[in-house]
Amino acid sequence: MADLEGTVQSPNDTQIAGATPVTIVEKMVPERDLLAVKKGGEKQVSDLRATMEASKAESDRLLGEKHAELLKAQAEIEQAKTATDTIPLAKYSALEAEANEGKAALEKAQEQILTGRRKELVSEYKLKAEDLEGKTGQQLDALEEAFKITGGARNTNSFDTGSGGGGQPLTGRALELNEIAEAKARSQVGPKANAA
Repeated sequence: MADLEGTVQSPNDTQIAGATPVTIVEKMVPERDLLAVKKGGEKQVSDLRATMEASKAESDRLLGEKHAELLKAQAEIEQAKTATDTIPLAKYSALEAEANEGKAALEKAQEQILTGRRKELVSEYKLKAEDLEGKTGQQLDALEEAFKITGGARNTNSFDTGSGGGGQPLTGRALELNEIAEAKARSQVGPKANAA
């Protein structure tokens, strides 16, 4: 750090009558310290992303297992229904209960995945969590794709400590793309819901 000292002088470099000497102390933060803070923040972001990717991979694995269990239980039920021999009511009830448990576990795993995706979008694109509540996986995919295309309000983890507002609401082309993506996701969900 450098300490600067001097006296107040007029522009023509002559001393002002009656002026008292003033000590000017200016403290500078070395650039290497600023870079160290930035690198530390980048490491935290990369660690967070790695953790999120690991948890997503684990939830995908669990979802796959539960889905396989559900399919197996449903296949056993269908097999039991179509079998020429009558099966005991207890076995049928047990298989049906197992299928229902698998279905409930699958729904829970899907909700956990959606919750993780919502948190990821909130942290990465400066969105409000309540705006993402109730969105389906397809709607979240469409929204994320719209942000990627438009460059969205990506969270850059700036170390700016000045005052200011948060992220900006979607406007213009970004808003249009978001509405198109949501409409597309709704139209894809609609026919499936009607078929069920």
